[in-house]
Amino acid sequence: MLRTRRRESDRAYVALVDLLYTSLKTVSVIALASGAVGAIIAIRTGDPWMWVLAALATVIGVARCAKIFAYDLLVRPTPKTPQTAARWERWYEVGSYVFAGLLGIMVARALSFDDAYGHMLGVGMIMCYASGLAARTSVRPRISLITGGLLLAPFVIAALARLDPYYAAAAAFIGFYFFSYVEFVRFVYGTLRTSLDNREALERLTRTDPLTGLANRLALDEALAEDAASGQPASVLCFDLDRFKAVNDTMGHAAGDELLRQVAARVGGLVGPRDLLARQGGDEFVVLRRGPEDPRALGEAIVEALAHPFVLPGGRAEIGASVGIAAAPTPEAPARLLVAQADAALYTAKAEGRGRVCGWPPRSATRDEAPAETATAAA
Repeated sequence: MLRTRRRESDRAYVALVDLLYTSLKTVSVIALASGAVGAIIAIRTGDPWMWVLAALATVIGVARCAKIFAYDLLVRPTPKTPQTAARWERWYEVGSYVFAGLLGIMVARALSFDDAYGHMLGVGMIMCYASGLAARTSVRPRISLITGGLLLAPFVIAALARLDPYYAAAAAFIGFYFFSYVEFVRFVYGTLRTSLDNREALERLTRTDPLTGLANRLALDEALAEDAASGQPASVLCFDLDRFKAVNDTMGHAAGDELLRQVAARVGGLVGPRDLLARQGGDEFVVLRRGPEDPRALGEAIVEALAHPFVLPGGRAEIGASVGIAAAPTPEAPARLLVAQADAALYTAKAEGRGRVCGWPPRSATRDEAPAETATAAA
C-alpha cells in the first residue's frame, strides 16, 4: 500500500477529490465495453452467469457515470468543505471497488472455459481499464491501488488455477505489470502533491506579512469580502502603536522590527481561533473579529497588553496603543468601508489622549457623518 509522506492540507485534499471526478469519459467507455465484452463471451460460451455479470457491470458503470455527471453539475461549481469532499470520495471509492471486482470476476469466469477468444477479450478489457485507472485515480492512491488489485487479482488466480505454464506466465506478467502500476501511481500522486504544495506555499507568501508572519492587506481584504458576503456577524478593530517612531529613531530599525514581532505575538495570544490578525503596514494592525461577541473587551485587552514594557535589542521600550472599532457592514456595503470606519474611530481615540478604545461612530460624530476614508472606500 502506498503511504503518503505528509498529510494533505484541506485545500489540497479538496482539489485532489475534484480531479478524481474528471473521469466521466473513461468510466463511460469502460461501462459500455464491459457490457459488450461480457455479452460476446456469454454468446460464445453459452454461460448464463456471464450474462448476469455483464448486466451488473453495465448497470454499475452507468450508475457511476450518473454520479460523476451529478458532481460536475451540482458540486464542482460550488465551494467545497473537506467533509463534502470526503463524502463524494467515499461514493467514488465504493463504485470503483464494486465495478472493478465485477470485471475481475467476469474475466476469471471466462478463463474457466476453453475459449481463447474470450480469454483474449477479457484480458484486453482489464488491461485497458487498468491503464486508464492508473492515470485517472492516482490522485487518491488508496482507491487506485485497491481498485487495481480487485481488477487484476481474479485473473491471476484463475490463470494459475488452469495449471498451464503459458497461463502461469501470463499471471506472472500481470504481477509485474501491477508492480509498475504501483510505481506509476506513486509518481503521479507525488508530482501532483508537490505541485499543489508549491502553489499553496506561493499563495501563503503573497498573503503573509514577511516581518511578523501575520496576514497582510491582501489576505485581510479577501477575508473581509468573504465575511460580508456570508452575512455573519463580525467587527473590525484597527490599532497602531503610540511612540513607535521614537523607538525607531532612538534604538534603530532592528529594534523597531523586533517590537512589531513582539506586538504580533502578544495580540495573537488574545484573538480567538476564528479571528484574523493582520498587519496593514508600518505599525498599523487590524483584527477581524468573527462572531457576535463585544469587540470592546478585546480592544481594551489589546491596550492593556501593549502598555507593558518590551525588551528590545537596544533596551526596554514602553509604547502603548489606541484602538478603533467598527461593526460589520451589510452585504451590500463595501468590505473596506468597515476598515475605514474603524480607522476613523482610531484617529478619534488618538486625538482624545491615546491608550483608548473608541467605536464608530465616535461620540463626537453622528451616524450621518462619514470620514474622508469612508467616503473613499465607498466610492
